[in-house]
Amino acid sequence: MKPLLKFLLGIGALAPLGASMVLGAYIASVLIDFDLAGAGPSGDPFGAVESGAFGAAEIVVLAASFGLLALFELLLALVFAIHAAKDPRIVGAKKAAWILALVFLSPLAFPTYFVLYVLREPTPPRVADLHRSPIAS
Repeated sequence: MKPLLKFLLGIGALAPLGASMVLGAYIASVLIDFDLAGAGPSGDPFGAVESGAFGAAEIVVLAASFGLLALFELLLALVFAIHAAKDPRIVGAKKAAWILALVFLSPLAFPTYFVLYVLREPTPPRVADLHRSPIAS
C-alpha cells in the first residue's frame, strides 16, 4: 500500500472516535450551559433535553452530523473488512473475528487494526530491487 494511502487510512481510522468525542462534548456543553442558565431544571441532566436545550436547527445539524458520521464509519468498515479478508497474514477464525470486530466495534477496532495490520504491512519490492526481470520470458 502506498504511504499516502496508509496515512489517509490512518486519519480515517481515528476520525470516527474523534468525531464522536467532539459531538458528545458539544452536546454535553450545550446541556450544561442550558442548565446553568437556569432555563432547565437543576439537578436533572436529562430534564434539559425535555425542556428544549436544542433548537430545531441544532437538532437538524446534529442529526445530519451523526448521519454523515455513520455513513463514513460504514464505508470505512467496508474498506477495512475487505483489507482483512484479503490479508494473507490473517487466517481462519481470526479473519472472521477481525471482520466482525471491524463491523460492530468500529470506532475501537479501526485504530487497532490499522496499527497491527495496515501500518505493519510489508512494502512490495520495487522493480529495480528484483534480481530478475518481472516480465516472464
